[in-house]
Amino acid sequence: MLKTFNNFLTSDGKIPTNKVRHNNDIPAHNEAISMNGVAPKEDLSKLKKQVSNSSPKPQKTFIVPKSNTSTQRQFKTAAVLAASSKKRDKRRLRRLTKIATAKGVDVNTLDVRDLGTPAVIPTLEQRLACPNSDRLVLKLVKISDDNPEFSDTFQQSYEVYKAYQMEIHGDKPEKCSQDTFKRFLCDPPFKSDDHLGAFHHQYWLDGVLVAVGVIDVLPECISSVYFYYHPKFAPLTFGTYSALQEILLTQSLSVQHPGIKWYYMGYYIHTCPKMRYKGAFSGSYLLCPKEYTWWPIKECVSKLEQSSYCVFSNTSSDETSQTEPDISPMFVVHANKIYQYSLYASVTVKDIYKQALLTLVELAGYEVARGICLYISPSYAEERSEDDSDGG
Repeated sequence: MLKTFNNFLTSDGKIPTNKVRHNNDIPAHNEAISMNGVAPKEDLSKLKKQVSNSSPKPQKTFIVPKSNTSTQRQFKTAAVLAASSKKRDKRRLRRLTKIATAKGVDVNTLDVRDLGTPAVIPTLEQRLACPNSDRLVLKLVKISDDNPEFSDTFQQSYEVYKAYQMEIHGDKPEKCSQDTFKRFLCDPPFKSDDHLGAFHHQYWLDGVLVAVGVIDVLPECISSVYFYYHPKFAPLTFGTYSALQEILLTQSLSVQHPGIKWYYMGYYIHTCPKMRYKGAFSGSYLLCPKEYTWWPIKECVSKLEQSSYCVFSNTSSDETSQTEPDISPMFVVHANKIYQYSLYASVTVKDIYKQALLTLVELAGYEVARGICLYISPSYAEERSEDDSDGG
């Protein structure tokens, strides 16, 4: 993918005409929704059919000395390389052949260890670097009406959004109005005067805005909100390329602001073909919808294949149901004042909150429910009491 994109930047600007594999080609599976996060410093750029481990610091792979021990790892010989259809193995075979000729030995007596120590694995920044990088310029623009850079590029950004929605998602023109665009991607729920806040990560190609990544820079992470691009660049797999650029941005900001450690790719729906690419990034985790703990995506896939809703933790549903959650620190409204439930329960005669709090925990999870102050109007409580007494 990166090779194709960089070749485009170094070429005369012609977009690849080869058939693009659409995400719809991926078979659908049972539905499940979880959160997907990627740690920027744990070989994040590993994609399918791509060299793995793109750590921020160069690493070396040391060659294991040859051994006759039967349990020793088997390395690819010239014969194995010759039978392989991989381009990498073909290149290795050519190098082995040259080495065998220079040494005057049979190439079949050699294996990949004779190639010597591999080169230092390039960083993500090095992989994304392009000799003709002046063509593509990335700008981080804060979303604010007071920001001239945002206001000046608003119309161009909207035109790209409109083209993307109509071509890629099949939306009608009336559904792609400027008001819709503003509400969707230009009206962040929070404001900040420092490095935090909502941004448009703009991609300028030869001076023309061609793509925009909408992101939130939060105290501990960068959260990917949405990405849109001009449809004519679809063959370049722009979505995956933008994810790599946002991972690189996360790494860069983490140097200036050490609290920023994670890159969030948003929701991961296993049955949605257009989201499957998120699972191809190494170092990805999914959030357990019940226990609110993070689990490597490789450990979750088998469960997602079997059930539309599943818990990733090893605790069974029977075990979790046997213990009633501690609702004492949760908050409720009583006599127009906010109380912890433990205090409310000690002063009230008729408890109208217990079952409601337990239901809230079951639906929202314990950590989320603890941050909610529950209020039940007296009239509603009275109605429920009458229904219960009537057996309703």
